[in-house]
Amino acid sequence: MFNQPHLFTKYQFDKVQKSNLINKLLFSFFLFIVFSTSSFGQGIQDLGNKLLVLKSSPDSAIQAEGVHLKSLTSDLLPSIYFQQGELAGTYKNNPTILFTDISSIPLLSNSNPLFSKIEIISIRIKKQEDMQKVVLKLSDLSGFENLKYIYFLCDFSICPEQPENIACENEKISEIVQNNGNHLIEILYKINIGS
Repeated sequence: MFNQPHLFTKYQFDKVQKSNLINKLLFSFFLFIVFSTSSFGQGIQDLGNKLLVLKSSPDSAIQAEGVHLKSLTSDLLPSIYFQQGELAGTYKNNPTILFTDISSIPLLSNSNPLFSKIEIISIRIKKQEDMQKVVLKLSDLSGFENLKYIYFLCDFSICPEQPENIACENEKISEIVQNNGNHLIEILYKINIGS
């Protein structure tokens, strides 16, 4: 009679182990699906999907990078602002974010000591027609020693014929980025309709 509770406990233990294994497999499959559908093209990803993958990681360093990326894309941090081809201002010292419109992209190839600490370039695109005007050559960004991300914030559906089609959106973004083999810089985007 003494062994019966032990067998029941072992049975429960085996059941929990199988459940944990199934959960790990499902989680791995989920990450594979999210990663494979969001990394079409030149490492281009929807910001929401990227944050979800980072947050869902079992690795605490990757989770911390997700928190940092979310901060870079949503918090008020030291920044540089370019608008209509001119430096429009700075916010605090040692900027980590550069905000720009498409007409100021050529200025990014200029040498500027303020660029050395920039981790993310945020490019706002306001109209569909502007997508054809943008060409960003990553090789021209040599002054950005700490650059990790380029983030396109689009105020319209870039695939109006196929809204929320990740493959279409990635393809449209890849048309404006000339990667030249630089895999250290991640390309992110967000469709921001109505803001």
